[in-house]
Amino acid sequence: MSHTAPQDNQTGNVDHMGLAAALIAALSWATPGLFIRALDGFAPMVIVAGRCGVALAGALLLVALARRGALAAALRQPLAWGLAVLMSAYYALSVAAFTYAPIADIALLITLSPPFALAWRILTREHIARAEWLGTTLAIVGVAVIIWPGNAPLAGFEDRWIGDLLALAGAGTMAAYAIAYGRATAARRAPEARALTAMSFFVATVVFSGYSVIIGSWPSGDALAAPAPLAAFIGLGIIATVTPSLFYSIASARLSAVAASASRLLTPVLAALLAALIIGELPALTFWPGSLLVLGGLWVLLR
Repeated sequence: MSHTAPQDNQTGNVDHMGLAAALIAALSWATPGLFIRALDGFAPMVIVAGRCGVALAGALLLVALARRGALAAALRQPLAWGLAVLMSAYYALSVAAFTYAPIADIALLITLSPPFALAWRILTREHIARAEWLGTTLAIVGVAVIIWPGNAPLAGFEDRWIGDLLALAGAGTMAAYAIAYGRATAARRAPEARALTAMSFFVATVVFSGYSVIIGSWPSGDALAAPAPLAAFIGLGIIATVTPSLFYSIASARLSAVAASASRLLTPVLAALLAALIIGELPALTFWPGSLLVLGGLWVLLR
């Protein structure tokens, strides 16, 4: 059976395919900022529309592998449309965040959905374990170190705090999505995951391309078809969006939940390294101690 891999991991065996899939997902998730930097002349919502439009084409291929009628069933569910709107908002917030702050900042802060999910559990009076309090406290202190207003502004990122707040808003949006989808799954009324992903890309493409046309920021056909922007849009949609979703689902099926989740903690580190090596973009010095606290807190939460 395909579900024996997580148990094998606990006895010391390593599922090499699952581990490879997790690493590919983490590396792919580390690349959005690079592609967004390559699209510097385009408005943020144009980038969102282009990213999700390209990703939609890839997602529809994955939907073809889902159970028959999954997309049609999802299209009839109001819950699916609500979840698609939440995911669209997440993509908008994350893309906008990258235009204000260093790639390393955003790649780290956008992963902070677990503390937001914990805040929801506190509001609903659920029991919170001591380790969860510890992990959340470490993450919050780490965020404060990174975005503290007294930090010296980086050249080219004078409004960095706006990007950091947008990234945190994106993390909160993803937490809301995860909570809603988790509850729907428990109630056995959740839409099929691949169909929901395609719906999310469709909503984002329609909403943000329409918005861009209305406010006059939609670029000319020649600008979109130029080799460099076209390659960046394809990379952003396929490499940075569809690929990590596909490989993370493979990793989740073959590794334990903790191992699959922990692999995502590699993404901020990889993003910082790629940004430094490829485009010479270095984070603020406070990023490094802050990131250790944040990643340590997330690790405690995911154990």
